[in-house]
Amino acid sequence: FSSITSNSPTTNSYGYPNIFIADTMSLGKYNALLGLNLQSYLLPQGYAVISSNLTMTAVTSTNSANVGVWELVSDDWNEQEVTWIESSSGIQWDSPGATGTLDRVNLLSNSSVASNCCTVWNVTSSVQNSMRDGKNLNFMLEIMPGYYGSTAIFNSPLSQDAQDQPQLEIIFTLGSNQKPTPPTA
Repeated sequence: FSSITSNSPTTNSYGYPNIFIADTMSLGKYNALLGLNLQSYLLPQGYAVISSNLTMTAVTSTNSANVGVWELVSDDWNEQEVTWIESSSGIQWDSPGATGTLDRVNLLSNSSVASNCCTVWNVTSSVQNSMRDGKNLNFMLEIMPGYYGSTAIFNSPLSQDAQDQPQLEIIFTLGSNQKPTPPTA
């Protein structure tokens, strides 16, 4: 995980104890990246993901923050090297802040954030893609348009209390894990 900012486009917050997301005049725009390695959790044949939620505990939020979760296209970002401009050392994002169409796809879900409370996002389609393709799961979180002036600080995977760390719930059942065939005209 890392938070990246437009106010300091060549640094990140790797190693900080919290995940910070903001869109304010004084702080600039902060987007957060969260990567999960699901390689050890691939489902056996005959099972399919039917639901998945990402839950994060907010330490604080301001001005009725509403945070959206996007599926990142790229799995080659490095949490220690990522910046507002680069996904890893020498490799630029399609657009600053991982906001380009080649950086992210599918706004998965957005949710209001309350201080000292859990925020839940539906990330089912991204988890299904990750499980089907055998790839890591990568998210970008940002303040949604229309909520300028908002901030949200979440506990990170470094939180001392495991219950406060980001949680991914995956519900699966018997079924096909095959990708649907795109419709034809």
